[in-house]
Amino acid sequence: MSPVVSDEVDDLIRSLKSGTPLVRERAAFDLGRIGDDRAVYALTYVASRDKKEDVRSASTEALAKIQ
Repeated sequence: MSPVVSDEVDDLIRSLKSGTPLVRERAAFDLGRIGDDRAVYALTYVASRDKKEDVRSASTEALAKIQ
């Protein structure tokens, strides 16, 4: 994995903690697109605990693409 993609994954994982639901949803989508298994723990947490259904759903879909 290139350093650029690695940095992007780290940034996206941090974005899952954003106060803006759309940012969290998009981060989950992008993490699923990239498919890096370093995101599994964070996505699992968000999929089970986020207050917004759209964010939980995006996280669940991302996990399905990674696993």
